[in-house]
Amino acid sequence: MTQHSGILQRPAAADTPVVIRVSDGKCTIVGAPGRWIGGWSLEKTKFNRLSVREFEISPGGERWVFVSDDPASFADAVGVVVDLRSGSRFGLGERVRLAREEQSAGR
Repeated sequence: MTQHSGILQRPAAADTPVVIRVSDGKCTIVGAPGRWIGGWSLEKTKFNRLSVREFEISPGGERWVFVSDDPASFADAVGVVVDLRSGSRFGLGERVRLAREEQSAGR
């Protein structure tokens, strides 16, 4: 089991410090102090990366944003892959391509 701390942002609700647990094909969210928010199968929950620290979680048709304290570990746990192509919202692909071109040119 892996645990991930961060802030959960939901429509019509205050930002909530939470712990997201990922284990045995399930994602559970618990708020402080031990307040149960929900649990869902990973197969039925969609995860998208919005920025370096922000993830969209869509359990049961709802849309929430989770701001992770450890985004790399959370991305690994839920299987979110960062798109490094030049047109991605992260822009890392373009920077890597330019750095490789400069290195090849001997700059």
